[in-house]
Amino acid sequence: MLILRRAAAGDELAVATVHVRSWQAAYADLLPADGLAALSPQDRARRYTFDAVPTVIAEANGTIRGFVTYGERDGRAMIWALYVDPGHWDEGLGARLLNCALADLAGQGRRTVDLWVLQGNTRAERFYLRHGLRPTGRTRRETLFGAEVEEFELRAETASS
Repeated sequence: MLILRRAAAGDELAVATVHVRSWQAAYADLLPADGLAALSPQDRARRYTFDAVPTVIAEANGTIRGFVTYGERDGRAMIWALYVDPGHWDEGLGARLLNCALADLAGQGRRTVDLWVLQGNTRAERFYLRHGLRPTGRTRRETLFGAEVEEFELRAETASS
């Protein structure tokens, strides 16, 4: 049975493992292979502070299969990360996590929620468009593993809109 719950101390390595595996699968054709291969769940786990930033995990049979991290920055509601372990893509976990984050932010009075998607990540783009997010027209350039990439912004209207 799948449950959604807030991430807590002790979940760091399992969440980081999902994060790394997702990046390695989703960005295999978009980011340098050596950078993706060098990602370490142990290193990434040290970055998480679940008490400071809301993170909801999807867990089944004691195994974390996905997570969403969201909150507010500079007065804007944002989803910073939504990843599902590649072995569990297409099972509806991403939709459940997205809806959970949007409902929580709507409950906080947020009318819109923004997120950034790596240009070329057509799987993510299709997912978000299918769930009602729309492009804002904003783009930005980032450097990841020494490669310059472009991201585009999507926006969701919450239930409180």
